[in-house]
Amino acid sequence: MKDRIYWFDIARGMAILFVIFGHAFLNSDVKIVVYMFHMPLFFFISGFFLCNKDLSFKSFLLKKFKTVLFPYYFWGVILIVYWWLISIIQGINVSVLRSILDLLICNRNASLVHSILWFLCCLFVTEIIVFTLCKFSAKRRWLIGGYNDNRSCL
Repeated sequence: MKDRIYWFDIARGMAILFVIFGHAFLNSDVKIVVYMFHMPLFFFISGFFLCNKDLSFKSFLLKKFKTVLFPYYFWGVILIVYWWLISIIQGINVSVLRSILDLLICNRNASLVHSILWFLCCLFVTEIIVFTLCKFSAKRRWLIGGYNDNRSCL
């Protein structure tokens, strides 16, 4: 079993709670405070172990497709079907083809379905950029945060 950094597990759990708090207290000061840091915290947690010198770009891309994009498309299709069924029940005209296209291109502003999952597309693109920087700037670590012991860029 891999060595775990338990404070990261705790930070992950706290970040999830902050997202819940941010969405639960819709019009309050709590939301304002939580929204200042909860998504940057998720990006920090996701990127901490991103730089792996032994991983090829192709392997990294495949790994991120499985762990980030596949869940995005999987849940996106489920949400499209759900909202399509709701629209039929309510008699609202919804373009399923347009929803699928918006899902494919990660169009966050298209509908409620895609605005829910925006984080996964953004995370995927950000991780590709940071991984590329890690790979091609080994001697210039200060460009991407300075810390790199084969486990982290940050």
